[in-house]
Amino acid sequence: MRREGMEWLATGENEAYFAEQILAISPAEQRSWTLAAQQGYDALRTTARNLVQKGNWRELGIPHNAQRLVKYSMENEWDDFLLGRFDFAGGFGDFPLKMLEFNADTYSLIPETAHVQRHLWVEMKRKVGGGPYDALLPALTRRFQQLLQQHPNREPNLLLSTMGYEEDMLNVDVLAEAARAAGFREVHQVALEAVIFDPENGVFVEVGPERFIQFDFWYKMIPWDFIAYEEPELMDLLTDLVLADKVKIFNPAWTMILQSKGCLPFVQQQHPHEDILLKASFSATDFPNGRYARKPIFGRTGENVALYDGQARPVAENAGDYGSLPYVYQDLASFSVDTQGYRYQGSVFYTDHPAAIGFRRQDDLIIDDDAEFIAHTVL
Repeated sequence: MRREGMEWLATGENEAYFAEQILAISPAEQRSWTLAAQQGYDALRTTARNLVQKGNWRELGIPHNAQRLVKYSMENEWDDFLLGRFDFAGGFGDFPLKMLEFNADTYSLIPETAHVQRHLWVEMKRKVGGGPYDALLPALTRRFQQLLQQHPNREPNLLLSTMGYEEDMLNVDVLAEAARAAGFREVHQVALEAVIFDPENGVFVEVGPERFIQFDFWYKMIPWDFIAYEEPELMDLLTDLVLADKVKIFNPAWTMILQSKGCLPFVQQQHPHEDILLKASFSATDFPNGRYARKPIFGRTGENVALYDGQARPVAENAGDYGSLPYVYQDLASFSVDTQGYRYQGSVFYTDHPAAIGFRRQDDLIIDDDAEFIAHTVL
């Protein structure tokens, strides 16, 4: 971990982040998770097109200042998707595999899934055998190569930006590694505050006294919804730059639809026979048994999530920063639980295909930032 610059993931408050055990899954279970991710991605994309055509902006929570770019992006950047992460409940034994949501914007768990879990498996491989399904780095490299091929007239220069949080920077490190392997000549990582957005010429970074580099590609680990709601001037500027073809942004703006949990009721309605989908609604009254999860439309890391199990008061509830947003209601999913009371959540990373699986577990009803990451092996 220290050698690869990822010691932050396992020190200080994160000292107990990685479980000491290795989770064994069968080839059939691995195929079920990857098939579910493919089915989920296809269903989400089909639904997203329909929602833009019908103008369901209010239900999706996409404000007016983002709608022009989202629509343009869907029409012109449909094939520029880079990476996303599905979260699933169940999948073991009698627990049905169900899609909880899709992280189409600021997904985490990249270094854990791409690197750390293999190191953990190597330490125990003589005892556990098999090997993890963790081909995220080669899948990202291939995806970056494809994106370069799709845009041959652009300079192969990639800028990656975060809000400066250590966890985000570690996630971006893996993306930078893949981009260099894919053939990007200039790959730079800077905080958002260091990025220069020139409305006439594009995106730049100052790399020396009076020396600037322009970047034709920009990856941002900053949510589109945060920019639209909290940084409206930047949203307007990015809209102008993309529409003027001055920069290509990953993930493109249309993925804001997939990030919105307001998409979930429509996905379930438009794909009623898709077994992996949970019933979802904009109203708790659509769950007469009173069993549902309440989620803010753009919430993250389990913040402001509440679980109801037939009573007026929630059986579990998290505080957070997203309580002012509209809520979506979703059937309670059945999580796989072990003898120690840990609930397991499987996550599948998707590039142009399901590329890797990572697992978290927690001994609480809501899986959030206090969860452990547990490496796996396919046997």
